[in-house]
Amino acid sequence: MKRVIGGLAVLALLLAACSSDEETPAPDSGGEPKPVAKSPPAVSLDFATCEGFLDDPASDLVSRTQELTEPASNDNRAVQTMCSVSHQTPDATKAMTLTVTFFDSNGGADSQYNLVRAGLAADDAVQLTEGVDGPRSLQAVVDNVGVGSFVVVQKGLVVISLHTAMPTGEAPIRDPEELLEIAKGVTAKLP
Repeated sequence: MKRVIGGLAVLALLLAACSSDEETPAPDSGGEPKPVAKSPPAVSLDFATCEGFLDDPASDLVSRTQELTEPASNDNRAVQTMCSVSHQTPDATKAMTLTVTFFDSNGGADSQYNLVRAGLAADDAVQLTEGVDGPRSLQAVVDNVGVGSFVVVQKGLVVISLHTAMPTGEAPIRDPEELLEIAKGVTAKLP
């Protein structure tokens, strides 16, 4: 179990371990591939820095952002941009981290979502609920070995992963229901 959960944490942080150049057919296009996007949508969200995705943290938390496009795209050519933002306690012992990855094709986004889903579904100790925020979404409640829960959502070419981490035996800074509501707020902002 610890090995699987550790692997899941790595997946959530890197979120670019699987590469795919394939395109998936649109359900209503008669099997023709969907067009491939060449740049992130023009909205008030910054896909390179994660600015605009989360509200400011509570006064007892600090916010840290990280641009991850270069290392992620080195591992997965389908990654256009990748960033993370973490709200954490000042001593960094508890955190809620959002990772946003924008892919160049539906195949890249599909592969990443499927990889994370398969990793979580393989562990009997993980409570997995699918369809929590659209058809390509899931929530995984772990509450063990320093991981609280995950919410993963694919919306078009974007995959978001939101998870909590904390010392073993302690409560996360956001419970699973709160984490799901935050994830829904993020996906509502996506184009």
